[in-house]
Amino acid sequence: MDDEIIELHGIHGTTPDKGASIQQYGFVNFSDTGQAGKGVYFWHDSKIPPRWGYDLAKDWVRKKEVKYCVCIFATITTSFESYLDMDDAYMNDQLAKMIFEKRLTNKAKGKVYDLFFELWEQIYKVEIEAFTCHVSPPNMNRYPYLILGFPRAHVAKNVQRIHIDGYENVPL
Repeated sequence: MDDEIIELHGIHGTTPDKGASIQQYGFVNFSDTGQAGKGVYFWHDSKIPPRWGYDLAKDWVRKKEVKYCVCIFATITTSFESYLDMDDAYMNDQLAKMIFEKRLTNKAKGKVYDLFFELWEQIYKVEIEAFTCHVSPPNMNRYPYLILGFPRAHVAKNVQRIHIDGYENVPL
């Protein structure tokens, strides 16, 4: 099981300036904290219609007042032991337990996940390189979250695990 490889396919939407930088240098100097902690966020790409990940990537950039979005198609590759699926019932229960024990509130947001991963890594002596979770969509009116729940995002905590498969400039 230790040798099992996980491949996560996703789409990252960004502005033209950041897209050009990523094309030239890759995902370096990315330390933003998102809804689920630090990392580079990719909307899950099911590769079958309707490709919600593609629309979510565009919607993320749409609010930036630019004329087009750079959609970056990527594969995050990591080992089974360095990946956590935060939608798994056991993982969700462990996160809830930590939140309860530490009396954390919604104000902590992404820092909760960062703390959880830090504790997990200390206990199990393994680096978490990537994880999957649900995050709120950038445009609540376009994504059917009441039916599907919040969309899945794949998050690369270790940018070296990101393989860029392609780029697309999309008019907004």
